[in-house]
Amino acid sequence: MGAKILGPGDTITVTKEVYALLPGALQECFERAGTVAGAVTYRTTGLNWRQAPRLAAALGVHFTPEKLKKQTETYRDALPLADMEVSGAQELIDLDRLSERQSKKISAVALYADLDGFTRYVQAAEHDEDVVSLVRVLHMIRTEFHAVVNQDYPGVGLVLQHQGDRLLAIVQMPPGDRLDQRCANGLKIAIGMQSSMEHALNEHLQERQDIHVAVGLDVGTVLVTRLGKKGQREVICLGPRVTTAEALQLCSAGQEIRISETIYNTIDHETLKHQFRTDGRGAYVAKRLTFPRLDELEATAAARAGGLAATTTGQRIRIELPSRPWATAGVSPKPWYAG
Repeated sequence: MGAKILGPGDTITVTKEVYALLPGALQECFERAGTVAGAVTYRTTGLNWRQAPRLAAALGVHFTPEKLKKQTETYRDALPLADMEVSGAQELIDLDRLSERQSKKISAVALYADLDGFTRYVQAAEHDEDVVSLVRVLHMIRTEFHAVVNQDYPGVGLVLQHQGDRLLAIVQMPPGDRLDQRCANGLKIAIGMQSSMEHALNEHLQERQDIHVAVGLDVGTVLVTRLGKKGQREVICLGPRVTTAEALQLCSAGQEIRISETIYNTIDHETLKHQFRTDGRGAYVAKRLTFPRLDELEATAAARAGGLAATTTGQRIRIELPSRPWATAGVSPKPWYAG
């Protein structure tokens, strides 16, 4: 929920439950905001100790800017710029080799995928067996999404982070000036996740049939590095397009794929491009777009154009569909490709 209620810059957003626990002096700084995934939220803007000395005094906080500045300068001096190296990558990044001193700057598709509906089950879980069941469901979904990235499209992208029920991945290959192919690979992975969710995973969710995935994608230059201390390092991906991909995902509902205009303009697959509609805010969104759905649309388009072929064997008629190289190239067999 913390990830879902993130507000714009210079804000702090809390749920009603957190707001109720705040001291009165701090509650006065917040105003009621919108409702997210059924949770009422409160938000404050521009609140910091320097700008609110009376609040700091009321809460017994002793804020010393000079001490903080000296401490941050110590952190800075411990990592001289001369010791830091940022390089490109012609091969898939080896995440284990990254550090504060060894970072990679590349062109990649940033992809955020969030489980819409899962948070409601977490909020409603009251018994240990309910929580254990949700952990099992989340493990199953995460494992399948990893398989989409790592097995269906090997050597193309990387899963970088898990943020609760949300995933951050990048699609890095092919490198260089082949932006259109990187975008195509990113879209295939996004559609693959939707296909897995709608046509495979939902069969195993029992009564939880309203869990779906929302995906946001953008493309551009990103910086990938690892930060942390004493072996506890986390992969970090930075860049304006990463932020945009997150924003596109956050404003998407389950079963939606929302992409930037840059990615939309690279689509050369006519049937696929027609599934995306402008959202009126500079992005494009497709609803319920899965590979089986795309196959149906292509078959319908081929039938209208007279592109279907038919052969007879005895009293049986076999309908032959046109080839589907865009959807299936390099993809491991899935339940929806039984033929």
